[in-house]
Amino acid sequence: PTNYDMWRQLWTYSRKMILVTNTLSQKRHWLQFSKDVLLRTAQNINTEDHSDFFEWMRSAEETLAHEEQALDSEHQPVPSDEKSTTMETKAVTDSGNTG
Repeated sequence: PTNYDMWRQLWTYSRKMILVTNTLSQKRHWLQFSKDVLLRTAQNINTEDHSDFFEWMRSAEETLAHEEQALDSEHQPVPSDEKSTTMETKAVTDSGNTG
């Protein structure tokens, strides 16, 4: 397979792993791996040779965003994560009020 085909096969594999793994940590691992595959694909592909690349990339990013939202909504955060989430939200809110 061409390099582009290899990256797309790796993308497909990582997405399947998100679906078949059982634990949230494993799903998050494969979600991050999928994001890394997208980044590496963008770095390694000559887009002039693959005119469909940008359309595929946009679709892949949208897919990952939906999968990440689904993981977040399906699994309630554990109590130890609630503090970090609250602090992150506060930091975002505070940074938005400056200026």
